[in-house]
Amino acid sequence: MSAYLDTNVLIRHITRDDPALAGRATRLLDRGTALILTPDVFLETAFVLRTVYGYPRELVARTLKEVLAMPAIATDSELLATALQLHVQRGCGLPDAVIAAHALVDGPPVVASFDRDLDRVPGLERLAP
Repeated sequence: MSAYLDTNVLIRHITRDDPALAGRATRLLDRGTALILTPDVFLETAFVLRTVYGYPRELVARTLKEVLAMPAIATDSELLATALQLHVQRGCGLPDAVIAAHALVDGPPVVASFDRDLDRVPGLERLAP
């Protein structure tokens, strides 16, 4: 069996802010059910960790990298790991980094955007409108 994973399960597991819910979330993640992590949940988790819990960028990236390595997580790990790398090493916002990773991994390596942070991504061309 597989299921789509919601942000609130990851947040409870990561922050442990509610011990009862954290325990339930962790048991689910350890159970072996394939939990599908979509890019929007990935981004929302990062947003919540930064804005609600005050996690610095590096801690968010490290935490999400650990999530990607969990056996229960089913996702495009290469794509999201590339996005995390661009986010930390090139200073791109995480949503921009996910778009850039799509362009680099899936092609074509061109992104139409006003965001100049994408100019710092090697191998990516920014098509400025």
